[in-house]
Amino acid sequence: MSLPEWVLPFKEPNTTIKCIKGLYYKYEVCYRYDPEKKRSVTKSIHLLGKITQNEVFIPSSKNKLREECERPPKVDIKTYGICALFET
Repeated sequence: MSLPEWVLPFKEPNTTIKCIKGLYYKYEVCYRYDPEKKRSVTKSIHLLGKITQNEVFIPSSKNKLREECERPPKVDIKTYGICALFET
């Protein structure tokens, strides 16, 4: 299936665009070798967002939460020092 011209600028490496019920969604994918089929297989990892016909990318709210959880928490040096003082 070919994609419309307005969707093509959103195509990036390690991503795929799927058309579901007339709407276009961008997914992160990984490629793995399947020894039974003797070829690589594409596996969708998670949804990145939706692409509208106005050439706008709307990030997925679940993807935003996932990125926030992956970031390390911000630690204040003063708070760490007080905690370390009480622990000793």
